[in-house]
Parts: sequence; structure tokens; C-alpha cells
Amino acid sequence: MKKLPFILPLLLIGFFNIYNVAHSATVAINPSHFEIIGKAGNVIDGTFKFEADKGAVYQFFIREFDADGTKGQIKILPDNPKFPINKWVQFFPSQITTTSSNPQTINFRINVPESTEERDYYFVILAQPIPISADGKQTSATALPGVATNIILSLFDKSKAQGDLKITLTGNKVQTPNQAVLDLTIQNNLNKFQTINGAIELTSKITKKKQTFTVIPQNVLSGAVREMTTSLEPEKPPAIYLPVSEPGIFEVLATVTGDNGVKYSSSKLTIFILPSLSFLFYPLLTIILLITAIFLSIKIFLKKKN
Repeated sequence: MKKLPFILPLLLIGFFNIYNVAHSATVAINPSHFEIIGKAGNVIDGTFKFEADKGAVYQFFIREFDADGTKGQIKILPDNPKFPINKWVQFFPSQITTTSSNPQTINFRINVPESTEERDYYFVILAQPIPISADGKQTSATALPGVATNIILSLFDKSKAQGDLKITLTGNKVQTPNQAVLDLTIQNNLNKFQTINGAIELTSKITKKKQTFTVIPQNVLSGAVREMTTSLEPEKPPAIYLPVSEPGIFEVLATVTGDNGVKYSSSKLTIFILPSLSFLFYPLLTIILLITAIFLSIKIFLKKKN
């Protein structure tokens, strides 16, 4: 069988979050997520760094995950004995007692059967603390997983991906400079996990000047929907920086590409960016002062004439 030891880190830390359960121990797995590329029949070797308080005892196992809503969070699914990855993954060691405060390297191996279906498999590596009693012996008490790292095992030829991406761009019709808010929603109808790249283009309907703003790359699971925004909303990724300072009427268009390289565009949106009070303050003040000066000058002139 062919051995494929390389692991490709994903571009953006943020689509998947580390799954933490509150406890007093310091626990970490790095990297927090990565993608593994392989084929049916491969033996895939990988490593990760594990860190915990000295003397802590942990065991490693896996669990399937899925997209949780549209905010880029993940949902760890209940234990499913029929999930095939359970039989494919081995850890070396499968249980560890930390001997120092420095990160320790954990090796794992994925034995992919020859008959495996071409698809993406989503799973997390969980580190579960093993409760130890006062006399130093393992107890029967249960403990929730302390930390997880998210993995996409891709046994898929990207050229065979079928489907498309659906792009929706929304925003208020009337907005103010430097506070323009647009929301971008991407629905991945492809049968393959996608890393999304793209941009939002603003074109002035008056001057025809174009401005292009890059969308920070986002990860979208197959069949999932991802929401992004230009504002700082709770749990919604601020994937677009939109420093539009000048008022005007703008036509807005979002264009993105997935791993298949095909461009997908949203419907065009027209927004009116009106001057804010702070934007108008100095011009209005200047006009008022100018009018006042003219009025006083005329009044003085007429008084001298009389």
C-alpha cells in the first residue's frame, strides 16, 4: 500500500473552533485543525502536539463532526460505532501521562481500506482526561473530552466534484460612510469541502470608479451554509473589510471561487451611502461662517453708507 505522510494545513484558523470543556487543567492540541489528503488503500501517518499539566493522564479517540448552523461553528456528534473512521485510526500512544509542561508529540496512523468510498470524512481527535483517585489509581468516574482538533480526511479527486456554490449578498439600501454593512452567504452545494476565496466589488454609478475588497478565505463543508459580514457581530466571521469613506450610489457585486476554480457571482445590489452628520459638519460650518461673514460685511457697508 502506498504511504502518504503529508498533511496540508488549512488557510484560515477560525472556520473550526477548538472544543473546550471547562476544567482546571491546561490542555491544548496543535494544530487546532488540518486537512489530510489521501486515497483508498493509503496508509496515512500524521502527528500533533499535545500539552497538558504535568502528571495528567489522557486518552485519545475520535468522534464525527458536522457544521453547526451558519456561523462557522462545528457540532461534535454522539459516538457512532458504525462511523468507519473508528476502525481506521490508531494513536501511538493511545494514552499518555504528561511528564513535563512542554508539548509532547503524538503519532497517529489512518489505514484506509481499498474499498473506501471517495468522499470527505469529518472527525475530531479528542483528548479525554482519565480521572485519578487520591491514591493514584484510575477511577470509574467519567470525564468529558477536554480538547479536540478538527480533521478533514479527503479521499476525493477534486476534479470529480459536482454541484455549485450559491452566493447571496445583502445589505441595507441606505448606509453611512465607514459604516457600510454587507452580509455574504455561501451555500456549498458541491459534494466536496471547499476553501472559498473571493472579493466584493463596489462601482460608483456616478463616477464609474471601481473599488475591490478581498474576502478573507473561508472554509465551507459540503452541504453547509456559511454566513459572513463586514461588521463585528457575535459568532459571525468578519470576513470583509469595507472602508468606504465617500458618499454616493454604488452597485455591489460579490464573486467567489472554490477549490474547483469556477467563479460564482451574487446578484447585483444597489446601496446609497449618504453623508453622515460628522461628514457634513465641517462643510456646513464653513458655509455658515461664510454666509455670516457676507451678512456682516453687507451690514457694515450699509451702515457706513448711511
